[in-house]
Amino acid sequence: MRTDRVARIGMTSLTSALVMLLGACSASETATPAAPSAAVSEAAPEAQPPAVRPRSTTSDPAARDTSGASFGVDKVSWPATTQGALKLLNALPQTFRGEPLEVFSSPTEEEEEYGASASAQYGDDNSISVTDEYTTTDTESGEPELFTAEQLLAASFGLVFACAKRSYRGTIKPLEGGQGPGYDSPARSSKTNWFSCRIDGAEGDDDFTGHAVGWTSKKAAWLVIAEDEKAARTIIAGLEASSK
Repeated sequence: MRTDRVARIGMTSLTSALVMLLGACSASETATPAAPSAAVSEAAPEAQPPAVRPRSTTSDPAARDTSGASFGVDKVSWPATTQGALKLLNALPQTFRGEPLEVFSSPTEEEEEYGASASAQYGDDNSISVTDEYTTTDTESGEPELFTAEQLLAASFGLVFACAKRSYRGTIKPLEGGQGPGYDSPARSSKTNWFSCRIDGAEGDDDFTGHAVGWTSKKAAWLVIAEDEKAARTIIAGLEASSK
């Protein structure tokens, strides 16, 4: 069901996913994909619809350009932490496609070594999650290791969803076959790195479909999971971030 799959982007399930990822990374370095490098585009992007306005808002924000494969996320200055992102999530339109806005947040779990997180959700089909990078000692060597925003983004998407064939676009190097963004990142990036794709399948639901847009802003990993491309553009347009 869509409820089960999208709800897993919530903070509790993401925590479990990160535990799995850390264990996998510690067990085998050779299983880790290559680090993100040059911009990736497996095929020329298809024609995109024009920018759209958020639906069912209590105000009338100016339309922001969300066109292109990047959905405009590379044209905006995003908060670099969950704390800053929470302000944007709380300022989202109160309803979307008939569903009310719900916003959740969780502080840093220092004892369990997890970064702070926040999320916003419209019903079962449309959500945004933001997670802060953190340093963990749950490594093979026991030495502290930074779990970067790029790696968090790959985990929050790749451990639940899969991209449709030939739909992956982005500046983050994908996993082999373009199933999602790659995990390995050598260091925190100062620029906005992003990916987008059509979703074709989720854990436990091979028939799941939707659209994903993910990006990083220094310490924060952002991920939008929407029921379709138009919904993703509308939700991103509703995030009142400042243009670059």
